[in-house]
Amino acid sequence: MDTIYLDNNASTAPDPLVIAAVSEAMASLPGNASSHHAFGFQAADAVERARGSVAGLVGARVRDVVFTSGATEANNLALIGLWEASRIDSPSRVRVLVGATEHPAVLEVADYLATRGALVHRVRVDSLGRLDLNDLKAHLTDDVLVVSVMAANNETGTLAPLPEVSDLAHSVGALVHSDCTQAMGRVSVDMTRDGLDFMSLSAHKMHGPKGVGALVVRRGVVVFPQLRGGGHERGLRSGTINTPGVVGLGVAAELAASRLGEAIAIRAMTDKFIAKLENTVPEVELNGHPDDRLPNTANLRFVGADAEAVMMGMPQVACSTGSACSAAVPTPSPVLLAMGKSQQHAAESLRFSLSRTTTHEELMTAADLVRDSVAYVRSQLGHEVA
Repeated sequence: MDTIYLDNNASTAPDPLVIAAVSEAMASLPGNASSHHAFGFQAADAVERARGSVAGLVGARVRDVVFTSGATEANNLALIGLWEASRIDSPSRVRVLVGATEHPAVLEVADYLATRGALVHRVRVDSLGRLDLNDLKAHLTDDVLVVSVMAANNETGTLAPLPEVSDLAHSVGALVHSDCTQAMGRVSVDMTRDGLDFMSLSAHKMHGPKGVGALVVRRGVVVFPQLRGGGHERGLRSGTINTPGVVGLGVAAELAASRLGEAIAIRAMTDKFIAKLENTVPEVELNGHPDDRLPNTANLRFVGADAEAVMMGMPQVACSTGSACSAAVPTPSPVLLAMGKSQQHAAESLRFSLSRTTTHEELMTAADLVRDSVAYVRSQLGHEVA
């Protein structure tokens, strides 16, 4: 049996059109996009077309898009770059607010800023993973520099109320950053509508190539570069542009924008998968919001069944116990713990994430494999179903 891939929140398979575009760029665009000759101009034109495609996906100005190696670099550039710039422009703004269930690429940056003098607060979430707006309001004072809240959680899929967050933050003069990596191509994100000052994204979460992404920075917002050198990307990100990767990101952005309507069908498949498991496996609990979540994500607890053991018992199903970026660390999900779940609850939870290429047959087969593995693990651990 072929392995059924249900770990698309970790990474998606590149679309065939993306692969073709990247291959063509590698073969036909040998020039450096910064070079002042025909080959360089051709590469630069391809880069600028991709920049326009990314801007179109997120409702931004073309010039606001800064290409990076991915969302992790973009998050670092946004938050550390803003902090360093603000020590000159707004030294009294020393507070940084981040959601308690942010990706490590934001939480670790916030912890780093704390060593540089920032006063960091992790805004609470409720048991469904929704941001506690009352806790946010309580900590929004005129010395807050930035609020960073991800558009959609990578583990539970719970969506953030970005317009409300932005309105609250802007009311005290704070800026708003969002790691929108998981939202791209799955739900609509718009810089203007959502009131964002910065947003980060990665190509490989929307059927693009790995190793390329972008930070979108609203005009007038000042950040200091974190990579110094030749002054590429308006001086914000030095280093030779990865032309084939950027071309692939551009094509992925175009495809994502054109396929947002597919979310309805993907959500229906996800719900059928959950329903089958709930009907065939006793004591299943959904982690995250039942409605306000990504259409492709199901994070489920199987009471009495260790999640790692369940995964080992069904090697034909690729899923995960949490963020791929911290999967090497054998600890319960910090996201679920921040939601108030116990360590045991977190250790019994698995994330399944679909893509547009996931089939109904694959999902139903996966549900049967999960059922059998959970039953076996429970029998081995002596868990008696209520």
